[in-house]
Amino acid sequence: MGTPLTGFIGKRILDFDVVAELGYGGMSAVVKGQHSLTGQLVAIKILPADNDGDPEDVKRRFVSEGKALALLDHPNIVTLNNFTQDPDGNLCLVMQFIEGETLDKHILRERIPPAETVRMALQVLDALDYAHAQGVVHRDIKPHNIMVRTDGVVKVADFGIAKIAGAAAITRSGYTVGTALYMPPEQITGQVVDARADLYALGVTMFEAITKTVPYDGKTSVEIVNQSLNQPVPLVSSRGGEVSPALERVIARAMAKLPDDRFKTADDFRVALRKTPEAESERSRMVRLDVASAQRRSKRALLIAGAVVVLGVIGGVIALVLRSHAH
Repeated sequence: MGTPLTGFIGKRILDFDVVAELGYGGMSAVVKGQHSLTGQLVAIKILPADNDGDPEDVKRRFVSEGKALALLDHPNIVTLNNFTQDPDGNLCLVMQFIEGETLDKHILRERIPPAETVRMALQVLDALDYAHAQGVVHRDIKPHNIMVRTDGVVKVADFGIAKIAGAAAITRSGYTVGTALYMPPEQITGQVVDARADLYALGVTMFEAITKTVPYDGKTSVEIVNQSLNQPVPLVSSRGGEVSPALERVIARAMAKLPDDRFKTADDFRVALRKTPEAESERSRMVRLDVASAQRRSKRALLIAGAVVVLGVIGGVIALVLRSHAH
């Protein structure tokens, strides 16, 4: 590779100074940029001008990601700020900087409680419902591509192999793209996929978040593919996941091998999730937090009002004393 995936710190891309290197994946690097005047932070995905493999294919995917993000404006999708080429000829996607971590890092530390998993999945489904309505199928939903902000807001990222309605295909017919662990059978076998492929991948992601294991986990990609195509869909409870029967059914349906056996749309998936006890418990928790927050605000308001009254009384007393001395 002519341009290394390191050594970007100190360089300037548009009006952003590169202040940190955030990570590397495939042929690209992601760095943190800071605006020289406003201090605004952004994440910049950089594709070196000289890369290994098939340069034109890699470039097409990178440009496709930019086109997909340009179509999307949603609170649960990473926002595209700009698409540019730096003086060295590197292609750069300037995106919203997310203060948080990817879901896979969270899963590495611990299992995620089912109610919390449902809360995050509902946000991903909001993003997918919107993206699908714009004619964009992500095709690579997985924990690594789900960002979780420090305040709990979820952002879907990396539309590098997204399928855009009406756009020229970026892969050859019969050629598989994606991550084998999260790909539905029709994607594995190189068939044309639709929005239901994203729903399958989210089902696998939920399975992994709750159990800390993936449904099909061979030692090689071939073993994973064989298991995914031929083994029955495992249940969350078979891997130690403590979930309600309703949530177990929802996740199993999302991971159905045949597209017609899955949810038809992200909204169907979302409606089913909202009916689970886990969603109800999460809603109750949020209500309790809101009530507690309102009570804290009320107490602060009362304290302030009390302080104002006390100051008013003190002021009145001082005024009376001053008048009596004046007489």
